[in-house]
Amino acid sequence: MTRKQGTGGDLPRCDEMDHLDLLDPARADTPAGRRVGVEIEFAGLGEDRVAELVAGHLGGEITRTGRFDREVKGTRLGDIRIELDTSFKDKLANAPELVGTLAHQVIPAEIITGPLPETALPELDKLAEIMREAGAEGTRSGLTAGFGVHFNPEQTDADVSAILPVMQAWAVLEPWFRQHEPMSIARRALPFTSPWPEALRAALLQLDPARTQMSELIDLYLTHAPSRNFGLDMLPLFRSIDEDRVTARLGADAPSARPTWHFRLPSSRIDEPGWTVTGEWEKWRTVEALAAMPRLLERTARDWLQNFRGRPFSEGAWVERLDRVLRDH
Repeated sequence: MTRKQGTGGDLPRCDEMDHLDLLDPARADTPAGRRVGVEIEFAGLGEDRVAELVAGHLGGEITRTGRFDREVKGTRLGDIRIELDTSFKDKLANAPELVGTLAHQVIPAEIITGPLPETALPELDKLAEIMREAGAEGTRSGLTAGFGVHFNPEQTDADVSAILPVMQAWAVLEPWFRQHEPMSIARRALPFTSPWPEALRAALLQLDPARTQMSELIDLYLTHAPSRNFGLDMLPLFRSIDEDRVTARLGADAPSARPTWHFRLPSSRIDEPGWTVTGEWEKWRTVEALAAMPRLLERTARDWLQNFRGRPFSEGAWVERLDRVLRDH
């Protein structure tokens, strides 16, 4: 292939890309009954008001679980937690004058669900609409609004043949997502926004799922990305598979073990009409769809390795290439 030069300047704006049409998410090979936990961050509403709105829509009883935390027990979607962003709680505890000002305008509140069936996600679309009408503010509400949305899809198959292709699909697609969903200044300044290192992407895309051992894959990830500061954080899943290996490398910094992927989206656009949780979920399903198409995955991986790896300013050209290749599928 001949690589087309360019910077991607004529790409659609991210607000024109709300519905991914590049790959049919129905191609994704996911087990029946797979569940997903959801975390939605936003500002503008206090934790008590958020809890009232959750209970009003989904039922349940509100309990106070901490100074800044609430839980709505027994909703139609199970127990739902409402928490102030954990990275700021200690600071607020020592600066009570900030509560009610910064706490609800700059520091995000989070709605956190337990594992839900995918068919329940439209309930969260309606809840997001209720929050928007009540004054919830998303990423684009200001320069300091560093909010995101997280998904925790269950991964019941711990075999490397089930996990490596998804990681390879993310390695291929991550630049595309980042260019079509630019992050706010605040989000870039906060943790959890870094792309996977190029060395990790290159190593992953050269692995054969049929010949790779799980220990090899985990060691590779721990060598190049031994923190949680990435859009796709593998540490909880890897610890659930091989706890000793992860804790030996990370010690007290190792996250809790969970048999889930941890997928962080760089923005929460809850205050924008038409934005939905299910629309954001389609992005993860798109990653899974590419993982389920081994020939296309191999083709795109080889293309990046041969024509784009290690070249300065190549990300825009790679995104242009993906636009063309994926629209053909």
